[in-house]
Amino acid sequence: MPFFTFDALLNELHLNLLTYLTITDSTLAFFNLNSRFNSLIHQSFRYKTFDFTNVTQQAFDEMLKFAHTEFLHKIYSLKLSDLPTVGAIDHFISHFNIRHLSNLQSLFLHEPVALQVKQF
Repeated sequence: MPFFTFDALLNELHLNLLTYLTITDSTLAFFNLNSRFNSLIHQSFRYKTFDFTNVTQQAFDEMLKFAHTEFLHKIYSLKLSDLPTVGAIDHFISHFNIRHLSNLQSLFLHEPVALQVKQF
């Protein structure tokens, strides 16, 4: 019986599987595994929203590191919330200029305060 590994699957199957994961989950699980998975993750971003409304502080911080280096220009839809990640909106605003989100088409801020809205 032949032995197959996960990375032996066709790219189309990986892309299909990635549609079932959030960007946070797919990035934290597979990014920097190898260049092929990096490319597949980048390709999967076309179909997803960067949704940080229900992530842990640790996952949010890890994704901010990736956003700095890899993904900022690929964000076309963004959701931010201070629940459960306290201060996430302010943290995002302090790290990124809205002008760097060149492909942003949709922005959702869950219960922002007036100052946060003005900064966007």
